[in-house]
Amino acid sequence: MNNVIDVVKKGYEDMDLYIPIHTLYHFIWDEIADHYIELVKPRIYNLDGVFNEKEQVSAWFTLHMLLKNILLLLAPILPFITDYIWRKMYSKRSIHFETLPKPINIPKTELENNLIKLYRLNSLIWKYKKSINAKLTQPLEMVLYVPKELEIFVKDIKYLHKVKEIRFGRPETSSYIELGDDIYLSSFS
Repeated sequence: MNNVIDVVKKGYEDMDLYIPIHTLYHFIWDEIADHYIELVKPRIYNLDGVFNEKEQVSAWFTLHMLLKNILLLLAPILPFITDYIWRKMYSKRSIHFETLPKPINIPKTELENNLIKLYRLNSLIWKYKKSINAKLTQPLEMVLYVPKELEIFVKDIKYLHKVKEIRFGRPETSSYIELGDDIYLSSFS
């Protein structure tokens, strides 16, 4: 989000609407809709009770922060709908009295770098399910092997892709499916 805020604000400052429109479009559809929302759905609803309250509330908070920032960034180019949503969700005061959001001052971490790897993992698993004519929501009765740096996302990955187990590294068996980028599927052994 911080990168998007910086790029969109620069586009507005340069009076180049192409940059904010396309940056926001790709961020909303290619990152938030395709990956983040899908990833946190199990956490948000917590139907199986596997996520604790802190994990669930953090997903709600993040979604609201994303929505607020996106509305503020879209307001100059979509004035009526952003104002309507803003007034319904956040304030009786018009969004057009607000300032553009500022990036959150947090240090860059490995977590940010690993989001690209997480998005790639999601795409590879969805591609595999499509190749075997399986629904994206269909459970995989297999072990998913992922790089160690994705360990922080394991719980979310497990519930998004409905895999039985997640392990790190390469399968020790010779019978596995290589999805790419050090991501493998294997039957239980």
